[in-house]
Amino acid sequence: MSEYDANGFSVEVADELTPSGAKSRAKKSELQIQAEQFAAEFHYEWPVNDAALREISATRMRQLAIRGAIEYARTVIGSNARKYLEESSIPLSSLAKSIGVSPNALHHSCYDEKFTMPVDALIKLCYKHMHISVNEFLFGRARPTMLPRYLQPIARTLYEYQENEDDGIYHLHAMHTLGRNIFLSKAGLEWPISIEAHCEEPFDKVFRERILELAGDSYKHIENLPMEVLEKSVVRRIFEQDAPLARGMMNSLMRTAISCDVSIDYLIARDYTLFGTVACLDKNGQVCVLHDRRALEIIGMLLSMPADARNEYYTKFLYRVRFEGHK
Repeated sequence: MSEYDANGFSVEVADELTPSGAKSRAKKSELQIQAEQFAAEFHYEWPVNDAALREISATRMRQLAIRGAIEYARTVIGSNARKYLEESSIPLSSLAKSIGVSPNALHHSCYDEKFTMPVDALIKLCYKHMHISVNEFLFGRARPTMLPRYLQPIARTLYEYQENEDDGIYHLHAMHTLGRNIFLSKAGLEWPISIEAHCEEPFDKVFRERILELAGDSYKHIENLPMEVLEKSVVRRIFEQDAPLARGMMNSLMRTAISCDVSIDYLIARDYTLFGTVACLDKNGQVCVLHDRRALEIIGMLLSMPADARNEYYTKFLYRVRFEGHK
């Protein structure tokens, strides 16, 4: 079985032994045998086909297939990471210092058979150096992050501006300027803030907020979110015991993202628009993707603002839409 060392890396440890010294093994059920055979024969892909994994109806088969897909992905991720190191001009020691791990740990992350890395270091590697989303790095593709319910109304208006070839650019510029002024007034910072500042936000704090948001938007208790038992136990410790989220949770985050149908960046990054797009639903339930940089930065500001600044923006945004012709 696998556990994690102090640096957040998986290590193999021996199973508990019975008093006689033999390993304690329960006989596998027929269902378990079928699930293992299904996972062994499943066609794993890169980029990861998370939609196909979620469509597997049998719970145990789906769980093992997701785990198998992640194990397969880790070999490809490692190859991509090695290619980046070989093509990058930055020395390994400098890169390791920049993302907060030792050079030896970084070498093992990339050159071991299967890639693994502490989550905080992974965020810095993707954002500060590779300039891609964590989701693209771990799953092989970028994906729009579906916005939470409280941002959907504003996002729909921004989408209309984005698609308006006449004066949409003007409206987006005006709403972007409004956001920058409020952000400076309330947060005391010029927008955009640095990538380094984004990377310093504790990812376990963000994870806690996003799990609550997922549960609230789906009108479920967090225990009823579509996560595996292992991930539910982690979430339970976070909320009941105020336990920190371990650095070595990369695999767990990948499983949670697949099971809950969200991007990994949504789970761990305050502003998931930095290197990705976002989406909302129109009145007919169709997915609308925001890709205009100004629209994305408006969403990013709202994700990063303190609550009072966000409320002020909502008020002024709605006033302009209704009474100043921003339609």
